[in-house]
Amino acid sequence: ALLLPLLLSILSLSIQPHFAAADKNNDALSQSSTIITTSIQGRLRLPDPSQALNSTRITLNDGSKHSTYTQPDGSFVFYRVPPGVHLLDVQSREHHFSQVKIQLLEEAMDVPKCIE
Repeated sequence: ALLLPLLLSILSLSIQPHFAAADKNNDALSQSSTIITTSIQGRLRLPDPSQALNSTRITLNDGSKHSTYTQPDGSFVFYRVPPGVHLLDVQSREHHFSQVKIQLLEEAMDVPKCIE
């Protein structure tokens, strides 16, 4: 089986402030606490643009919190992604893709870096 590089274009990132709710049992978390998250939008493309791309599952990390499927044009979106290093994985029965590590720094959430 041929291992294809993940042809991924990060279309845009938008910072979406998400305010954490206060927990009555946890005094350390107050209503003024803010957790900054972002949305990651991208597009999965095959090397041959004439090839059809079926709906393909894409996950961040292990997929427990962030999992989505591509649209017919290959686009996808992950919402409320926190800062950190995230492993993007494409799960396809027809194609094999390499994984991509994406780094989101808290002070630069609008500038993602592919580090592998």
